[in-house]
Amino acid sequence: MNSGKTTTLYAALQALNKPESNLVTLENPVERVMAGINQVEINPKTGLSYMAGLKALLRQDITAVMVGEIRDGEVASYSVRIALTGHLLMTTLHTENAVGVIFRLREMGIPPYMIAATLTGAVAQRLVRKSCPECQEEHEVKAGSAEAQMLGKDWHPGLRLKGNRGCPSCSNTGYSGRLALQEVLVITPPVRAAILQDMDRESLQAVAEKEGMRTLWQDGVDKVLEGRTTLAELKRVI
Repeated sequence: MNSGKTTTLYAALQALNKPESNLVTLENPVERVMAGINQVEINPKTGLSYMAGLKALLRQDITAVMVGEIRDGEVASYSVRIALTGHLLMTTLHTENAVGVIFRLREMGIPPYMIAATLTGAVAQRLVRKSCPECQEEHEVKAGSAEAQMLGKDWHPGLRLKGNRGCPSCSNTGYSGRLALQEVLVITPPVRAAILQDMDRESLQAVAEKEGMRTLWQDGVDKVLEGRTTLAELKRVI
């Protein structure tokens, strides 16, 4: 799914890209060449698989590694081994939300105690269209309206949102450009304890939110209230 995850990963790599750092990526394919980073393009036909690359990295003095995607238990297992040695490892997984990362790793055979020992955080991300700044119009959100019901506790009397009528600048779509909605799960001590207790998804989600994680929907509502996108667009994506 086009969620902007590659751009986010490259931004993280760029932030870590210092002269004294040894950064390595395993990608299929390399989507953006970055100076100062050792980028390896996976080529199974020549024997250069994710597994071969990870096994080679275990014998090297690396600062951090980016694995394009974890798709099976074997790659997940070796990725965890690299993380256990104290190296930062960044990767992507296909899940519904940030908490889903924990359960996806469990499905791949990684035991809860290993996840708790190695995972430091997870980010779920979606892209929404940005409201066109040239044709925004404010309207009041009436009590009992569909918009008020979608906003829930974020609605209050007199609330005004920005909508878009469409104009030549945005090809009459009402939108121009895109922005990311993000759900950031930080593995705090209570979240780590919940992972070790092998909690179910709903219970773990509750612990994460209690620890301050804002969901994709909540982050989207924040951006709607800021006038950066619309409720219609948020509903379309999430």
